Amino acid sequence: MKENNKRSIEPIKIGNFISKCRKEKGLTQEDLAVKFGITSQSVSKWENGKAIPDMSLWQGICECLDINLSELLYGEEDVEFLSKKEKESYKEQAVIEGAFYQTKKVKRKYIKIIFILLLVFCVTSLCFLFTYYINNYNKVNIYNISGSDNLLLNGKVIFNPQKQTIIINRINYDDLYSGTDKEIETNKINLKIVYENNIIYETNVNNESNKKLNYYLDQIHIEESDTLSKDEYVLLKSSINDLELIIKYYDQKGITHELSFKLNLEEEFSNNNLFY
Repeated sequence: MKENNKRSIEPIKIGNFISKCRKEKGLTQEDLAVKFGITSQSVSKWENGKAIPDMSLWQGICECLDINLSELLYGEEDVEFLSKKEKESYKEQAVIEGAFYQTKKVKRKYIKIIFILLLVFCVTSLCFLFTYYINNYNKVNIYNISGSDNLLLNGKVIFNPQKQTIIINRINYDDLYSGTDKEIETNKINLKIVYENNIIYETNVNNESNKKLNYYLDQIHIEESDTLSKDEYVLLKSSINDLELIIKYYDQKGITHELSFKLNLEEEFSNNNLFY
């Protein structure tokens, strides 16, 4: 009796027992499969110990092979001298252990599926983030603009591979005559921002009466955005330190004068860090 109490669910024993009983009944794997609406491969898995029958098929298999439930689930015939009560006890024990075995198997299956899905999600997310980072690394730049020589101004250049924005909110020409009676007077101004003779911004001021140059310069507020092609972006990126501001004005005698200033740019921000 003590040996019988050690009976346990063993897929290989169950498989061998099903195979033995099937053959004794003169049935093929295909016959068994057709009877229960499953594939012959499923029956083959039972008999090879790779799986045990689903709980919904236990009673039908027992009736088909003329065995009881404890014999099916323990993979061996019951000892003949066992009492009816002992056999019933084994049946109950077999059902509990069989259900527990299948529950664990289902849990392992779902845990495996969840793990695979999480792994795929993590790998996909990492690939996306890596691709996004590589494609956008150091592509957004913000520069502070300041003047040089006698030009006072402040502003920003913001650009990325699709767009360039220039903002200048204060322009002032400061020379020896600024603030005196000899300060430059004009009624016509042409202002340009260029790099390598390429104009990226231009504006004109025309007025009937002459006024101080800085009077008109103070009224110029630049906020210009342009869409960039890939080639333009590469060119601008390489020429960012070659920007010039050119002011053309006409004096009281109608003579054209040109003031040219190199713009100083200092990088304020670039998305070249993984973490900020």
